[in-house]
Amino acid sequence: MTETSVKVVVDTNVFISGLLGGKNAGIITDALADKKFELVISNALKEELLAVVARAEFNVVINRDKDVKKLQRILEIGAHVIEPSEKIDVCRDVKDNKILEAAVVGFADCIVTGDKDLLVLHPFRGIEIITPTEFIERLRVLINR
Repeated sequence: MTETSVKVVVDTNVFISGLLGGKNAGIITDALADKKFELVISNALKEELLAVVARAEFNVVINRDKDVKKLQRILEIGAHVIEPSEKIDVCRDVKDNKILEAAVVGFADCIVTGDKDLLVLHPFRGIEIITPTEFIERLRVLINR
């Protein structure tokens, strides 16, 4: 990963963790807002994320007026939205294939996830699949250069 062009696919579970108060996920969301890396996302991933945060079960724990709107702004202005042109079918959870598709087509340096179904594929076609903790450590190295 280079300082100026770190392209990252962030799994929905990381964003949700941040909205629920997860420290590491919050650091990643803040780094994205501060443009410390470039988010690569497909329309399918964006729709999934917005559908998950809209679930009734999160009404009590997620501040829609503040946190969800902030996330939507980040996605609107800070994300590189791509449309995958290749179908991938290698993940044991078929819903996670769209993450791999976005990473491949978007030339991502890494995928950040807490999902074991994705983590076991590390690396995938030269793309690192790492945990939020590992990604934060790499961000700290880049920021402190």
